[in-house]
Amino acid sequence: MRRTDDYYKRLMVISGILMFVAFIVTFLMVIHVIPEQYYIFSLLTYAISFFGLYLFLYAYYQYVSPKEESSEV
Repeated sequence: MRRTDDYYKRLMVISGILMFVAFIVTFLMVIHVIPEQYYIFSLLTYAISFFGLYLFLYAYYQYVSPKEESSEV
């Protein structure tokens, strides 16, 4: 059973928010608002950014692929 399109749209929005949060935290580290000596923030922002990208790609391909299959018929 295929999930509704709203589910995948929400996943894409959540992934965008995750990547934006990772960017903001990294930017705050660059301008020295958050000290760079906290290496856990670097690893955490990398993980959040990677997960956000993965989540977006998953949601996008699940959202687009069934529509392309039905247009081929």
